[in-house]
Amino acid sequence: MVKATKITKEDELLLQSFSSSAAINSTSTSALFFVMATCAVLPLLYLFYGINQMDIYESGIILGVSAIAGIYSLIFSYKQMTQNQKPKIERLRQEAIARDICRELADDKKISKKEKDDRVLFKVNEHAAKESAAWAIFYNNALFTAVCLFFAFFVFGSLSGNINCVVSIVGAGGVVALFSTSK
Repeated sequence: MVKATKITKEDELLLQSFSSSAAINSTSTSALFFVMATCAVLPLLYLFYGINQMDIYESGIILGVSAIAGIYSLIFSYKQMTQNQKPKIERLRQEAIARDICRELADDKKISKKEKDDRVLFKVNEHAAKESAAWAIFYNNALFTAVCLFFAFFVFGSLSGNINCVVSIVGAGGVVALFSTSK
């Protein structure tokens, strides 16, 4: 018969730090995602504003709704793609990071094998979170911009400026969110 062991607070914190959503839900990552989504959506809104010669007072609500929808869909896409890519990157980088840390700690005889393994796991987790977030931002911004411009000039080019703006940005956000959820 197997005895059930109690999980200590320390073990619980360690498990939580290695969970797949730990890096995604941090405040700094969420702030980064918000800033990068805003930087991807606002130039496209400015493009619609300039090309369609929209009046800022008449089109303010439309531009605001488009901005909020685009930013929200990009943040959702960043989180989904980061969560999907992190395990793949961990597997790819684990060996190289383990070699690097073992090389650094080769002279230190006081560190146990378990502590070395913990350091390797922590470093791999940290590196994979950063790299997957950077990849998610790059990929989703490029896809969002390309799809939005394609929708605006080729698919919905004949619509009025306000409708074109909303449909193109919301549609591009939806396409990016759809692609980010696929594995």
